[in-house]
Amino acid sequence: MRYHQYKNESPMKREMSVAGSFYPSEREEILRYIERFSAHYDSHSELPLEKPKAVIVPHAGYIYSGYTANIAYRALQNSKIKNLLVIGPSHRVGFNGISICESSSYVTPFGDIDANEAMVDELKSKFNLTYIPQVVIKAELWVTLALILYK
Repeated sequence: MRYHQYKNESPMKREMSVAGSFYPSEREEILRYIERFSAHYDSHSELPLEKPKAVIVPHAGYIYSGYTANIAYRALQNSKIKNLLVIGPSHRVGFNGISICESSSYVTPFGDIDANEAMVDELKSKFNLTYIPQVVIKAELWVTLALILYK
């Protein structure tokens, strides 16, 4: 199947995907996971004082990689980041190249995260990125996993 450049077909908000499967669907249960991950880490270690500009984070679901992902996002707290760029694979839709999401915001149980639409436009222009609606419609789980922990 060949994909083309699409315009004005992106959803305004990117909804959570696979809630209740790879991560809990309820805010309170997610908080319990995060609190448990943080308490365990804090009882054995201290977060480094470095200010990372990038982290590589696993995305296999909270029961598998949530502990490690939580540490990575906590390390970003020192960085006072202004923009978060989430890069990951497409598990559900095959295509050549790179796709970019054009949603204006991402829904999380802790409040929406607004997209930096100017950055999206700049990346699309500079790297000739394409919006493939099927990738967004299939709702890759790793984006939601990342943004919930980030928020």
